Amino acid sequence: MEYSEFEPDGHTRVTANKITAMMAESLFWDNATTEQYQRLQLTQLLNHARTTVPFYKTRLDCMFRHDGSIDWSRWHEIPIVTKADLRDKRDEMLSTKPLANHGRIYTNYSSGSTGVPVAISFPILSYNVAGIAWKRFLSLHRVDIMKGYSNSKMALPPPAGPDADYVLTDNPINRAPEFLILAKVKPERQIQALAKSPFSIFFDLPNSLEILARENLRQGRPVKLDKIIGIGMGFTEEQKELMKESFGATTLSPYSSKEGTLMAFQCPHGNDHFHCCNELAMIEILNDEGKEVDVGETGRNIITPLFNSAQPLIRYQIGDLVMRGNVCSGGITLPVIKEISGRMDMVFKLPGGDVTPRAIDAKLLREELHADAVQIAQTGANHLEVRYLSKVSASVNEAQTISNYIKTVLGINSSISFLRVDDIPRNSGGKQQRYVREYEAPQKKTA
Repeated sequence: MEYSEFEPDGHTRVTANKITAMMAESLFWDNATTEQYQRLQLTQLLNHARTTVPFYKTRLDCMFRHDGSIDWSRWHEIPIVTKADLRDKRDEMLSTKPLANHGRIYTNYSSGSTGVPVAISFPILSYNVAGIAWKRFLSLHRVDIMKGYSNSKMALPPPAGPDADYVLTDNPINRAPEFLILAKVKPERQIQALAKSPFSIFFDLPNSLEILARENLRQGRPVKLDKIIGIGMGFTEEQKELMKESFGATTLSPYSSKEGTLMAFQCPHGNDHFHCCNELAMIEILNDEGKEVDVGETGRNIITPLFNSAQPLIRYQIGDLVMRGNVCSGGITLPVIKEISGRMDMVFKLPGGDVTPRAIDAKLLREELHADAVQIAQTGANHLEVRYLSKVSASVNEAQTISNYIKTVLGINSSISFLRVDDIPRNSGGKQQRYVREYEAPQKKTA
């Protein structure tokens, strides 16, 4: 039987047209059909991982009965895969016998929010199936990227020269016209470059877009866009309003990652939630006890990409906190994620205990500091640094007001310093995060 087949009869190979047709139908599958589909894919993935991936040689034993059949009631006994596993046990996690019919193996790199790069290998089949899911997402929102779009990149490909801020080229995968803008230059130069783009669709990170939108307002709104598609994270309500005010654009949010493919997409019926891509990955939303959360509750997102046979990630903790949603009123039956609540590692480890900064009002900080963006970093055992992107330095009173506010909201007594910056620092993955932990307590020596 071909590993990439959806059919249980083992005779018909998968094709792009068949996947496209299936994804049109799967929007409305009932629970039984979804479970049957996922278990078919998981059966093949589990057997492949157990026999060809050293990391899973005994890790999956709980799933297999003596006759080789799978006991689905024991799924939750499979240990969770962590980002540390990806970093420290990469060689063990690679298949020793890649599946030829899954195509060429590619390797990508993800830093997450910690800035520690991890390598992810995947077959072209996985990439292609995800590409069809992306096309479905964009089509549901009536977006045609084949007519061209703008994109933000940390580095530009040839024929861009060393001093170029942008280049018009063709995407090497889908051959669509692509206007690439260098993300490392100052916001005013990015806006000037974006103003030269012939396209009205723009892909970028929401936090980076927030900075560009404020710069666009300062320059008299020279850039007008139709659609802005955020990558890597969802837009906040404030960011959505800002994109409309600055660019005149509506926003779309996919929920994706380099490890986890396209995991969910924004509902096309005007509902403020995401639909899980059950055809690409199994998604579990678990509480601290490892149990599925109820509707309206937030938990850890545990994913199992169904088509990554090169480096299987079976029950991988991607590091996001998400809220389970209710049934969609628009008729799509794919499970609902109400909101992407943040990162699990968005935590400051201070002497009094772990503190999450999510309660901080980012808008208040920006307004008080006259800033386009603010980043708060833990840089010492009991020290936070507030970095703010602004044309003017904060006064002593403004800094003291913000310092008192942060201490009160977080319930801490840490020292806090302020640093005006020309650009919010990016991690190795190119993300401008609003909260970062740059300090790790030294390991205690054991006798």
